[in-house]
Amino acid sequence: MFKEFNQFWETWQSIKFDQKIPKRCNFKPEKVANLLGDISIYEWQEPNVLYMRLVGMHLASLMGVDTTGYNYMEWVSEEVGEFFKKEWRKIFNNPCALTGIFQNRNKSGRIIENSFMALPLSVEGLENNQMLILEKNIEIKDLVYDSKSPEIITLGIKDIEIINLGYGLPDIDLEYYKESIIYTG
Repeated sequence: MFKEFNQFWETWQSIKFDQKIPKRCNFKPEKVANLLGDISIYEWQEPNVLYMRLVGMHLASLMGVDTTGYNYMEWVSEEVGEFFKKEWRKIFNNPCALTGIFQNRNKSGRIIENSFMALPLSVEGLENNQMLILEKNIEIKDLVYDSKSPEIITLGIKDIEIINLGYGLPDIDLEYYKESIIYTG
């Protein structure tokens, strides 16, 4: 695991106070200034809209496009989209964390694998929590360009795990999804 994940985790823990989920207003970006280029904030706005409120500039550079302000559901494979629609909201609204590896394709067609940690943030006035996500690039693979779906960025997710933060886990059968959401090329 990257040392940056420890810093990210410790910063999140430091703003929890006595709450299950820390409030977004307590998150101070200057405490993780060295990580900001790799941090994103996602938010559910409707049943099928996963709004990318913020995408770090390093991530945007790797992908070849800044997706801040877009609906993430428009940028994922069908299999990943189904997983998100059925299960991701449960993760947002349960005090738990998520780790895994996003299998992304940048605009030039190269496959990029990013290890990620996702932690919930509560926002007053919002029905759903936001998710604060740190991604660190671990591997770039060559891939023949797929002209059928060049608009898709997230092709798959592998090694996905839900982490209990002491308040139980959402009712999700990850084993059921693990085969269908992995991109095999």
